[in-house]
Amino acid sequence: NLPADLLNQNKHYRVILTGRKSIQLFSNWIYKDKDIYLHRKYEEFQKESLSLDQLKDRNLKRTQAAVKQRKQNFLKEYMKNKCIAKTCSILEIKEPTFKSWLKNDNQFKKDDERIHSL
Repeated sequence: NLPADLLNQNKHYRVILTGRKSIQLFSNWIYKDKDIYLHRKYEEFQKESLSLDQLKDRNLKRTQAAVKQRKQNFLKEYMKNKCIAKTCSILEIKEPTFKSWLKNDNQFKKDDERIHSL
């Protein structure tokens, strides 16, 4: 029951796990009751200093698709209330994130300016 993305790479699939807790759960599962394992990977998993109950995965995914969706949600909400601070608060996005989007994404900046001029 781990949140994972599967990436089809012709003859095999790549399983993509994100989040410290998910990765630690995967490590516990894959190495449970095993005598033979990949030492380098096992040693990496053992570097986690926190216990499993202390670990948390990120609330928000950082994939391109997830960020694009958050930007679209921001623009829709901003169109309703015309207030950046309120929009950030409603969507739980920090204002520096919004400013970073403006600086680094020309299309987002154009959409923001279009909404601002309405």
